[in-house]
Amino acid sequence: MMHLVLPIVFQQFMLALVIGENMFVAQYYGKEDYDNNFRVVRHVLIISGAVAVFFGIGTLFFSESIMRFLTNDRELISIGSKYLKIAGVSYFFLLQLRYI
Repeated sequence: MMHLVLPIVFQQFMLALVIGENMFVAQYYGKEDYDNNFRVVRHVLIISGAVAVFFGIGTLFFSESIMRFLTNDRELISIGSKYLKIAGVSYFFLLQLRYI
């Protein structure tokens, strides 16, 4: 279960960004302030892209170190680091989906 911690943190961070974005987009849309609406979306895209790159690189290149931080069990480190490398690749796909 420890290998699921990092993807859950990533998903919660992205969820918080999107919830905040939706609140501001709805508010600006109601005021018909489309310039600020696009500004909010642009900022959230930049921040979420940076977070996706950070988590992706971190899980691809430092998966064993992350797993050693979470547990001492060698078998769990081996399995969890393989999982984190797969999850790290998926972060870059999530980055692309966010820009569509």
